[in-house]
Amino acid sequence: MGMTLATGKEHISYSESKDWRECSYRHKLKHIDKIDKDEPKPHLDFGQAFHGAMEEFLKNRQCDIYAVSHKILSEAVEKNKTIQEFQDINIEDWSNRIVKELIPEAIEVLDKEIPGWQFIEAEEKLFESLSMIGIEKHADVSMKGMIDAVLSQEIKGKKLYWLIDWKTANRHWGKQKLMDPSVTSQLAIYKQVWAAKHNIPLDQIRCAFLVVNKEAKRTARCRFHKISVGPTTVKKSLTVITNMVSSIKRGVAVKNKSEWNCKFCPYKGTQYCP
Repeated sequence: MGMTLATGKEHISYSESKDWRECSYRHKLKHIDKIDKDEPKPHLDFGQAFHGAMEEFLKNRQCDIYAVSHKILSEAVEKNKTIQEFQDINIEDWSNRIVKELIPEAIEVLDKEIPGWQFIEAEEKLFESLSMIGIEKHADVSMKGMIDAVLSQEIKGKKLYWLIDWKTANRHWGKQKLMDPSVTSQLAIYKQVWAAKHNIPLDQIRCAFLVVNKEAKRTARCRFHKISVGPTTVKKSLTVITNMVSSIKRGVAVKNKSEWNCKFCPYKGTQYCP
């Protein structure tokens, strides 16, 4: 059993590491002090509905995925019934869009980009010691995560594995977003952890984001972005994880003030970060 971090957990996650990378003081407020200023947003529940329906579709093509997305959205609306944005949601319209438009197009994109793909797993849980990915000094801490889809493909007798992360967005990702280390490090970390978990050589693993833009027109709603996860990317990602855990253990949290970091920070201008 590992030591309990100041967060009250014995593990970290990619989303937590992203918060720390951007501002370790914000990470402290959110994950250690438990001051949660994030407000419910309908687009996040739309993403959850897409994820849930896609998972069921991949696992069982015959299931009623409309019911899956409808249930997730209905529960979100009920939970947030005092928020007008949620009351404005047309649950039937959103569910139909997911089932009749987005998922079919996502499958078309997978067929095009990964010919002959075979389903391995959906929403695969990861929970491995950091020592499994070479961070021996923090062997008492685990990495927790979830891979949206694991697919396989045969090319010239060689079996490849694809780790796919679904992303729902209101606009498609540009080049800057796709080159952002805080974005690409997610797949870099997951690739390392998944390879260690299954004892699969790294050169047999490919990574990609499939970005779903629910506002775009037909044939432009889903875009497939292969992400190169080479030694340099991996090294930088593991360094961030190492430094993060070290700072949490030491109790160090520094405000990383910048126009970008502070612009959308929910703590900016509050008693927690005047």
